[in-house]
Amino acid sequence: MIYRLLGAVGLVALVWLTGLVIQAQIHSSRAGIERQEIRIAELEERFATLRRETRRLGAPDRMLPKVTAGRPSPNQRR
Repeated sequence: MIYRLLGAVGLVALVWLTGLVIQAQIHSSRAGIERQEIRIAELEERFATLRRETRRLGAPDRMLPKVTAGRPSPNQRR
C-alpha cells in the first residue's frame, strides 16, 4: 500500500516538474520571438530609409528591388 502511495506521489511530482520545464521553454521561445519581431521592425525601417535615400539621389524605380515579402498581421499569426 505504501509503495502505491509513493508511486502516485512520484508520478504527480514528475508531471509537475515536466510542466515547469515545458513552461520555461515556452517562455524562452516567446522571448526569442519578441526579439526577432523587434529586429524585423528595425530592418524594415532601415530598408524604407535606404529606399527613400536611393529615390532622393535620383535612382530610377526599376533599380529599386520589389518588396515581395509581407508580414502577416498579429491576428493572422495566432
